[in-house]
Amino acid sequence: MNLSVLGVCLFTTLNLLPPSAAAHPDRPGEARAESPAAAADFLQESLAGREGWRRVEAQDGRWVLYLHVDKKRSTEAIDLLVRGHERLDQVLGAPQQQATDQPVVLVYNDHRDAQATVLDELARQWPHLASWAQSIKAFPKFLHWNPLIGLLRHDRSTAGVKRPEADLVQFAVHLELVRRYGSVPFWIGEALGYGLQEELLGGVYGVSNRRELVDLSEDYHQGWRLAAKNALALEGTLHLAQVAGTRSSDFLDEQAYQRFAVAVWWLSGQDQSGSLGSLGTFLDALAAERGLGFPLDQDYAADTQTQESLYQEAFGDQAWSEVEDFWQKTATRGGPDGISLQVLAAVQGVVDEFKIKDYASRPVSLDLYSDFRSKDAKQALKKTETVLKRLEKSLGKAQYGDLRIQALMLRGEEAYYALCDAIAVADPSLADYMASCKTQRAGFTLPRQAVTVYFYDTKYVEEARPAHSLAHNVIHKELQLRFGTLPLWLTEGIACAGEEGAFGEVWANWYRDGFVATVSHAGWRNRASNLVKRQSVDLEDLYAYNATRYNDELAHLAYAFATYGLDKDSKGFSRFLSRLVDIYHEEGTPGQRFLPPVSTVEIAALESFGEDFEDRFTRYWSRPPKRSR
Repeated sequence: MNLSVLGVCLFTTLNLLPPSAAAHPDRPGEARAESPAAAADFLQESLAGREGWRRVEAQDGRWVLYLHVDKKRSTEAIDLLVRGHERLDQVLGAPQQQATDQPVVLVYNDHRDAQATVLDELARQWPHLASWAQSIKAFPKFLHWNPLIGLLRHDRSTAGVKRPEADLVQFAVHLELVRRYGSVPFWIGEALGYGLQEELLGGVYGVSNRRELVDLSEDYHQGWRLAAKNALALEGTLHLAQVAGTRSSDFLDEQAYQRFAVAVWWLSGQDQSGSLGSLGTFLDALAAERGLGFPLDQDYAADTQTQESLYQEAFGDQAWSEVEDFWQKTATRGGPDGISLQVLAAVQGVVDEFKIKDYASRPVSLDLYSDFRSKDAKQALKKTETVLKRLEKSLGKAQYGDLRIQALMLRGEEAYYALCDAIAVADPSLADYMASCKTQRAGFTLPRQAVTVYFYDTKYVEEARPAHSLAHNVIHKELQLRFGTLPLWLTEGIACAGEEGAFGEVWANWYRDGFVATVSHAGWRNRASNLVKRQSVDLEDLYAYNATRYNDELAHLAYAFATYGLDKDSKGFSRFLSRLVDIYHEEGTPGQRFLPPVSTVEIAALESFGEDFEDRFTRYWSRPPKRSR
């Protein structure tokens, strides 16, 4: 039997320290000084510079991902890990203490030779693991607890695995819990991983210790919500003993569905406190009960009575019945699509409750909802249509199907606050963001749904033109739907160019503080022309501009660049944007600002626009060009 096809997830019970090495009293499971430093990324030196490998590190250094797969799978994997850890932070809160300084090391590769390189390095640094490392080379995935490493291989032998990146999510959850809290009962990470997979991917694909060879359909993976409802109904009152288990426990469908049900409730933030964080409290209590000095790689399975007591202290004595009540009201469709539908339903609910008028566009894929005067709302819609038609003329028709951007232009505080609250309930991952939007009070654009909101708050806005801000926000959402992540200077440049093209003025320039003279709003074309002629800043300065702080000269140069692309050389501009998309997939990290090296952008511009691009750009702006409407 080919075990690679099975995709068996191996949880070893080997002690990764020599038998004589005692655990450090303050850091469970940490190696002695004479052993390789577990806190180091032990693969960095051996894989640095090797062809085909890419290394991505979390901003805070707590996880490292090594990739030896194509750029599409790389981008998907990075995005999942970034978003997954964001959700873990939201759900768990800050740990009272960190069990180990070593980072979580994750490996995603597409060839046995690449896997062998990793295992050979593991064996070199921990010689007592050499025979084990040799024996494990045939398996497509494994997880170790000290050092904290999870490896996933996806090649021809695992071609039947539908979403291999789901196992990375599962590994990351297990290992992050151990990194934070030390060894904790295995079922907690397994359950939490199920819930995160379903939220991020729309189904549960990666599980541990499934022994039988089964061909699982997509309906199975995406049907865990209905299965969880049925499992809760059949089993009667839920309690901890039903979901508990160890690292070596066999996978059981009914138990897995119950674990999933509990995890979805955790992620919803609907426990008795009405906020996230109770799970972190439970894990801290388990770590305290276990005590210091417990090896990371030893399975800690406190008796169920102790776990039950600590669980109820953290979540309340009605915690299990709350899970059952939650599932009686929870939709059977989840995942990204289900969440998006819930968000759109939440938006529509607020629109209906506050009788906000709907202005649907026919020429472009845009629906506007506004409580402004009908005349103002219609004018704002017309101008935004102008911007989107200009983008379509220059860049071609958008390829995102029947999706329509949902734009709201509001002035009613009560409606705006209700909208923030409704979205936070519909998508708990946005709860913190929505709370900040209520404080900042300028509106928001959702990262994963086609929704953008402008809130005109006269108590806080010194000067603004709501129609301009609406159009500016819609341009950003349109660009995201078309291209994904682009450098901020470029998206802001396009947004300002679109706004100026439609209105003849720019009022929604980004991160601009203080009063702006009225005449300057209409002066962008002349100002850009003068800047290009004087060459006080050049394109290299622009390519290096992170745009997180407003720089007037670079902002006008970004506008000039975008205007040239949209109006003078749209084919070259389309090539340039497409090239940046490729560069992002090759080098970008989801969740972080995308600012590729200046030389990379310069080469992309010359390849897209032509070798004489800078000369033609300068000639174009030698005098202010006429405005394209």
